[in-house]
Amino acid sequence: MSFFLVLLSLFFFWVVMSSRKSKERLAHEKSILVERCREFISELVFEDSLCKESKKLEHYLFSSKFRSQILLEELITLHKSLKGELAYFLEGYYINKNLYKLSFSKVKSQNNYDIIEGLYELSELNAKVAIPMVIKIYKKQQESEMKNYFLEFLINQSPKEGIEELIKASTFLSDWFQIKVINILKDRNFIDVPKLSKWLKRGGSHAIFGCRLVAYAKKHSEEGELIGILSSGNDSLKIEALKTLVALEAKQTDELLIENYFNQSDLVQKEILLTLTQFDTDLNIGFLNKCKVAKERETRLFAKNAIRKINRAKKYFEVQPQANLAYNMTEKFKKVS
Repeated sequence: MSFFLVLLSLFFFWVVMSSRKSKERLAHEKSILVERCREFISELVFEDSLCKESKKLEHYLFSSKFRSQILLEELITLHKSLKGELAYFLEGYYINKNLYKLSFSKVKSQNNYDIIEGLYELSELNAKVAIPMVIKIYKKQQESEMKNYFLEFLINQSPKEGIEELIKASTFLSDWFQIKVINILKDRNFIDVPKLSKWLKRGGSHAIFGCRLVAYAKKHSEEGELIGILSSGNDSLKIEALKTLVALEAKQTDELLIENYFNQSDLVQKEILLTLTQFDTDLNIGFLNKCKVAKERETRLFAKNAIRKINRAKKYFEVQPQANLAYNMTEKFKKVS
């Protein structure tokens, strides 16, 4: 029995050592390939044509999925540091040499990690050719979280098409996901967002996101729709609408906000008062003064603090020109001395 255990231990030791050596050999091979890929890509981008040896190397790299993947990773790394024609050249190479099919094979897999990696590669190298195929797979996708990765890719590649898919998506839009989408739209300078009414029809997180898109795109034409949200029964959505009005600097809505004030919950009333504080108008200050004698102690304190805040801001803007003048005089005096 003890002899059998000794043999078993020796066997496991041999397996572990073989596995370690195999990993070390693979890591060494990869490091050599990475260097060769970098040299190859450098010649590909900066020279007029490939030399004979480089053409052989290219054939060698494409003859193995493992080596093709290393080449792809190095293409992405260099692409991040390039702009203009050189970046477009690498994107064209990715498509023309069918490397995008390697990425797309991951997107078609059943492994979530591979799917995310494939979408990342397609997105980084702007493979718009993959959009129709990605949409087909996206529509079959069941997991809500994974759907969002597909939507990110689509919005990144084609903002208009991607946003339209997002409106139809039966998935929860987390705050983090919404931030990522808005950042993508900023990078793409895309402000032609769908009307707020479309997002409100979907309700839930879509409605919240619709308000945030209005704030991002500065769609002043949606101010009426935002005021209309105050008639809904969703306090979270009302608060988001009020924040959007602040982002739009929609001072002209103050009268409508005051009209809607008394029909709201305590939470929304506080947000309206906070919004009016941002809109420094005579009407707002008059209304806040009335709120100083409201029945609810919390409302009275909030109104007093809001007026103090407005007064401090006014005082600052009154004193600031004098402070600037005094500073400039001091600087002149220093130069003369």
